Amino acid sequence: MGVVEPGRLFRVESPQNGYRLLVWDPRENRHVYIGSEAVGPAETPFWSAFADDGKWLDVTLSTPQNIKAMQGDDLKFRDLVTAGLQGTTKPGFYRILRRVYNETMDSRTIPGLTDSYFLKDVMFTQYFAPDGAAIHYNWWGPPRGFGNPGSHGCLGMRWDGSKFLWDWANIGTPIVIHH
Repeated sequence: MGVVEPGRLFRVESPQNGYRLLVWDPRENRHVYIGSEAVGPAETPFWSAFADDGKWLDVTLSTPQNIKAMQGDDLKFRDLVTAGLQGTTKPGFYRILRRVYNETMDSRTIPGLTDSYFLKDVMFTQYFAPDGAAIHYNWWGPPRGFGNPGSHGCLGMRWDGSKFLWDWANIGTPIVIHH
């Protein structure tokens, strides 16, 4: 593995074997051996309670609104999003529930919504809430630009960002949404 920088987190997987320890590296989601001299006590990171493979998404609703793809404590990707107007994107803990590569979104399928829309070719749609909120490519663009509220509750993204998350995340990937 080479040199281990101070502060890097690992999970010890088995008892010490000679001078080495078998550990799980959440930044790469793989098992490696490291020298026992490199190991010391550490606080348990909050994401370890829910990110089984180390992958998780961190969404900030305060402007500039953004999403970060995290592998353990390592930032893999960051991009602007447009979240819901009037607080319709709710803070909380979610997981990707369902994925649709090329979606048609129709306001008639959302109970109680007064706005009307019919959007074809919404690429890389990853639903995370029972109300239909999803991460997806927003080809029509938010009214005030990415980084600002402008959706009905989804996390709209530019092409490159939504494509990256489609390729990187999976069903079950945790999402933490906060202000």
